[in-house]
Amino acid sequence: MCNCKNMMRDAASEGCASLPLSEHHPKCEDYKLIKYARIALDGTPAIMELDDAQDYINDLDDNDVTDYTYMEVFMTKDQFERLPEFAGW
Repeated sequence: MCNCKNMMRDAASEGCASLPLSEHHPKCEDYKLIKYARIALDGTPAIMELDDAQDYINDLDDNDVTDYTYMEVFMTKDQFERLPEFAGW
């Protein structure tokens, strides 16, 4: 059992407001950040696992699409799993 069940939670101090809160407090031993990729195409962003992002970027490059942005983002696995389903570009 983790040590954060009784810790005070505050969304404003725990990171990005556009992400769901993690199941664990940042000071909990079970709070583990994982690196994901954020790709934005035509101003619409999607967050995906790194391998999927690399495959997607390769497809964009193969189709001569150059107007995209790539950024690494960190979040917990449960935050990633609770992101809204991406509807596509």
